[in-house]
Amino acid sequence: MTGRRARDGALAAIVLAWFLGLFAVVDAAVSIPAAILGGVGAVAVELAATRHASLVRTAWERPATQLVALCLGMGVGFAGVVLAPTALLSVGVGALVAYLAMLVGVSTRDRVWG
Repeated sequence: MTGRRARDGALAAIVLAWFLGLFAVVDAAVSIPAAILGGVGAVAVELAATRHASLVRTAWERPATQLVALCLGMGVGFAGVVLAPTALLSVGVGALVAYLAMLVGVSTRDRVWG
């Protein structure tokens, strides 16, 4: 895994751990349909980002952008606790798991096929 992908994975894992911790704190149930919706949404966002890959990459490489994304992810988790824990935390976990799976898939593809 490249340094960038490792960093991106670490940021996503931090937010995922936050979401899982929030699940435990509020004792919310996991909604499978909401988690699937989050996963599909993450894939859709990544596919849309490929249309403007250089612009997205340039913006994402800024440390401030990464910090804002991390804070927003944690803020969304907190909002989920307040507004609709089961639905919103499940969407977030589904999105983060799908993103991490895509990251592993792309890294594996690159390692195997160069």
